[in-house]
Amino acid sequence: MGLALIVWGAFVLAMVTTTIVCALVPRLRPGFRYAWRFLVYPNLGVVLANLAVYAYGLIGMRVLEAGWAEPSDPSFTAGFCRLLADTTLLLRIVGPFLGSIFGFFLGALMALERASRTTQRSS
Repeated sequence: MGLALIVWGAFVLAMVTTTIVCALVPRLRPGFRYAWRFLVYPNLGVVLANLAVYAYGLIGMRVLEAGWAEPSDPSFTAGFCRLLADTTLLLRIVGPFLGSIFGFFLGALMALERASRTTQRSS
């Protein structure tokens, strides 16, 4: 988790630097409309996807802590709680990684779509 945050932080720093350079250098100023979108949308996607992952994990843990069913009970509720426990555990392990990738690429696609729409309007 620590390495992923360091890599993401370095990537954000590179995007911030690129956006500032595009804003300050007159020849690169047309690229600013793309740069700020590729700074904001992918990072917003990462944050929102990870919030969803952690919210599911929190809800799953609260449901399991409530003890709605005994593990030996073969009813639907016990099966549901077992499934919830397994998915919660899996999400706690790989969820932030997959959520970050999914959120980043979804945000990048959104930034690309918005930037292309802006370019089509201005031409």
